[in-house]
Amino acid sequence: AITHTDDADARREALEACIARQPERDRQLLQQRYELDRQVKELASDLGRSPQSITNSLRRIRMAIFRCMQQKLSQQGATP
Repeated sequence: AITHTDDADARREALEACIARQPERDRQLLQQRYELDRQVKELASDLGRSPQSITNSLRRIRMAIFRCMQQKLSQQGATP
């Protein structure tokens, strides 16, 4: 039987693998926003883009990662 800990480990591994599959530019944007906790307005200003453009990019990246994780976890039989 798959335990809760196994599911958490599987999700973490899937997340790491799916982030690694993203283009470098997208990984950098994720890192700036979530690891370094930078605000969307700040990122937009630094990158010469509108805040809405940054928000749209982050949404697209998160959805790509989510779909990748669903696929990986369903193949492993883990709970997404």
